[in-house]
Amino acid sequence: MKSCTYYRKFVKGFADIAKPLHKLTEKETKFAWSEECEGAFQKLKTALITAPILAYPTDDGTYIIDTDASHFGLGCVLSQCQEGQERVTAYFSRTLSKPERRYCTSRKELLAIVASVKHFHHYLYGRRFTIRTDHGALRWLTSFKGTEGQVARWLEVLNTYDYEIQHRAGRLHGNADALSRRPCSDCNHCDKLEEKLTTTNNTDGASCSLIKVRAIGQTDSTSKESNVTKPPEGTSKQDLLKADGSTEEKEQHWFGCLTHDEIRSKQKEDKDLGIVLGWKENGNDRPHWEQ
Repeated sequence: MKSCTYYRKFVKGFADIAKPLHKLTEKETKFAWSEECEGAFQKLKTALITAPILAYPTDDGTYIIDTDASHFGLGCVLSQCQEGQERVTAYFSRTLSKPERRYCTSRKELLAIVASVKHFHHYLYGRRFTIRTDHGALRWLTSFKGTEGQVARWLEVLNTYDYEIQHRAGRLHGNADALSRRPCSDCNHCDKLEEKLTTTNNTDGASCSLIKVRAIGQTDSTSKESNVTKPPEGTSKQDLLKADGSTEEKEQHWFGCLTHDEIRSKQKEDKDLGIVLGWKENGNDRPHWEQ
């Protein structure tokens, strides 16, 4: 229900549709899945995977990744700002392996970021995007010092992308939180997904190695200097402007340098896209499923 409620403004009559499901969450209410509940569930599920919640990506919209991790899984929502609204481009979630379940909270949350960025590499590579997480310690991700092993490898992967990290309160992070708790297909019993922290669970303690970072007031200039490659000595300002090609700070990505004719030519050469393009050019008849 968290994910549905997060996008409720896009669902007409959300309150009436979700009423049977909200009743199941009331205190001292016996859980009984009825036909009415099933109908409401199917309507909301359809709403999450159709317009206006789900939308095709555009060339100029800024991408946003919302990530979250639970004790047994991780989830992510890839959104894009279109006409002043956040529209979902794709969803992603997976269960954690047995070794991954032993990670501390910060390591799980970092894994959620790395796995999500890798999964949506074809959308994000070469573009500026925002990562939102409800785990405040990861705000200092770019200032981690002396990292080793697995964390160092993860940070090396993230350093190939152009991103910024924002912290968001958990109560506002329901879209990704719901995906991280979805039932896992390879488990016979998924009730553990809703288990709360107990005193015997000491994996979330403050002794997490990722939190032991001395992050003292990193300035914007420091972060910029670490990401900028210095030009060779003796390079003039005019040479830099010529190399840049423009004085405007405009976002460019991998397909921005291709014309429509070049893209069309490449599509025709592709063995799969060429067939589809031929169908579109020869008529509007929809091909059979066997094709």
